[in-house]
Amino acid sequence: MAEIKFIVYKNRNLKNKAEEIAVKTSCLPVFFEDFLKIEDKGEFYFFAGENNFEIRFSNISSNGITVDFASSKMNHRIKTSTVKNPLAKACGLKGKMDKKPFIIDATAGLGTDSFLLYFLGAKVFGFERNLFLFYLLENGLKKYFKANKNDNNLLFINSDSFNFYNKLLQNNIIEKPDVIYLDPMYPLENKKKAKPKKELEVLRKIIGKDIDSSILFKEILNYKNLRIVVKRPIHSPLISDLIKPSHKIESKLVRYDVYFT
Repeated sequence: MAEIKFIVYKNRNLKNKAEEIAVKTSCLPVFFEDFLKIEDKGEFYFFAGENNFEIRFSNISSNGITVDFASSKMNHRIKTSTVKNPLAKACGLKGKMDKKPFIIDATAGLGTDSFLLYFLGAKVFGFERNLFLFYLLENGLKKYFKANKNDNNLLFINSDSFNFYNKLLQNNIIEKPDVIYLDPMYPLENKKKAKPKKELEVLRKIIGKDIDSSILFKEILNYKNLRIVVKRPIHSPLISDLIKPSHKIESKLVRYDVYFT
C-alpha cells in the first residue's frame, strides 16, 4: 500500500487549511507549491488548490485524482441515467416513489455511485474510512452545493461504516436504511486485460488490498428486512459463500448481486 507522504498548498491563503489537514493525518509535512519545483520526491501527496483537493503523484505534472460532482463527465452520466440504470434497478429505485429510499453506501470511494443514487431520488449516506478520500468527497460536495441548493439528502462520513452506523442506530440518531450498498475494491485485473482506469489504479495503491469486505458483508447480514446490493466485476466470484443472491443485474462489465435479509 502506497502512503501519502506530504501535503502541498497552492497559495499562502491555503496554508492554514493545509496545516489543519496535516494535523488530522498523522502530522504530515506541509510545503508551499514551489517545493515541488525544487525537489522531486516521486511519492503520492495531497494537494490543496484554490477550488480543488487532489491526490497527486509528485513526478507527474498533470492533475491528480479529485471529486467533482459538477464535472462534464458527471453531468453526462446523470443526464443519461434513469431508474432503468442497472445500479438504480439493483437498489430498487422507481420512477414514482412515496418517499425517498434511504441508502447507505458503506464503501463510498470517490462517491460516484452515491451521487448517482442521490440524483435519481434516494437519500444517501456514504461512509469512507480513508481520511484523504473523505477530504476529496467533502470538498466535492461543498463545491456542488455552493452552486446548487443545499440538501441534507446526501452526506459523507469519515468512519468505518458499521462501527459508526451501529452507534447511530442504537442511539436513534439515524433511521434504519432501506438499502446497504457495497462496492468493494475490485480484485486485480488479469495482466492481459486493458489497464485499469487511472482513478481505480490510484485508489488501489492508496487504499491497498481489500481484506475485510466479506467481514463487513457478514455483519450486514445480521440486519433484518434489508436489501443488500454488492457491486462486482462481471465474472468475479460472490463476495461470500454464506448466502446466494436473490437475483443479479448485469451490464457489460459490472454485476450487481442483490440480497434480501
